[in-house]
Amino acid sequence: MSETSWGRVKYRTTNWKAYNAALKARGDLAHKVGLKVIAEGVETEQQRDLLKEMGCDYAQGYLYSRPIPAHEFQAMLEAHYRSLNSAVQE
Repeated sequence: MSETSWGRVKYRTTNWKAYNAALKARGDLAHKVGLKVIAEGVETEQQRDLLKEMGCDYAQGYLYSRPIPAHEFQAMLEAHYRSLNSAVQE
């Protein structure tokens, strides 16, 4: 997978329609050149839903998990994998 970062872009606006259009244009440009779009700092379901509507491919942030050490993340993935396996076997 190819990726790029434009860093954190801050917009100061009260025109949310224009702001959302600018974000969507960035995502569209990334997709046109074969890149995936990852949103950082997603904290609410409303943010997640809006980003999904805009074509965001992936997201990370407190909505999904607080930052955790690598060993905790590995344990979480292993537990999830075990639960998927047991569901398939039932």
